[in-house]
Amino acid sequence: GDLLFFIRTYNTSRLITHTGIYAGDGKFIHTSSSRGVIITALDDPYWSERYLFATRIFE
Repeated sequence: GDLLFFIRTYNTSRLITHTGIYAGDGKFIHTSSSRGVIITALDDPYWSERYLFATRIFE
């Protein structure tokens, strides 16, 4: 899975505030301190407006 990077998921001066792993079919796996490990659609409005970029670490 490719790594996904997101911005503005909380108030900070850092650019990247959240990461996830692409799971296929437009979904990604990530964690939340309140919900644990979750699978979310990339077209979810909250995440789609905060998506910054993705990168593949290994071929």
